[in-house]
Order: sequence, then C-alpha cells, then structure tokens
Amino acid sequence: MGSSTVQITLNSDSEYVCGRLCFYAPDKGIAIPDRHRAGTMTIHNDSQMHAVTRLVSGTRYSLFVADRGNGLGDEGSVFVVERALFDVVAVKP
Repeated sequence: MGSSTVQITLNSDSEYVCGRLCFYAPDKGIAIPDRHRAGTMTIHNDSQMHAVTRLVSGTRYSLFVADRGNGLGDEGSVFVVERALFDVVAVKP
C-alpha cells in the first residue's frame, strides 16, 4: 500500500517569489495548483511526481502531514494529531 502526504499552506503565495508547488503527469504535463490563500491544501500519494520551484525571495511556510506509510521519523518522533486540533487551526473562508 502506498502512502499519502497532505500539505497545507500557512501563508499566501503573495508573501514570497517563486517557490511554487508543481505536479507532473505524463498525460497532463505540469500542473501548478492555485495557492493564493493561506490554508490551501493539496494531497498526493507517493507515486505522484512533484517538486517546488526555486524560492527567489521571501519565506514559504507549509505544514506537511504524512501517514505512517511514509516512514518518516524515528520511533517516538511522529506526532499523532487528534481531530479536535484541526478544528482549532482550520482557516475559515
């Protein structure tokens, strides 16, 4: 079974230059999701080719949430988030 990663933007892409998330699929080419607002979320599985363009200026903040299948972190270094935390930090439109 593959793993998935969720990425949530913590600031608007107007606060930095370049640093854009890109996805590539042979049948569709390159796609750059619209992430103009903080709180924009993307999700991809481990087979999705993706990258970030070079950051020219500013600071890009993102929260990454990876499932256990990612194998990231050593024993005890993975923080398990309860649903209530998402309700507290959710960005309202």
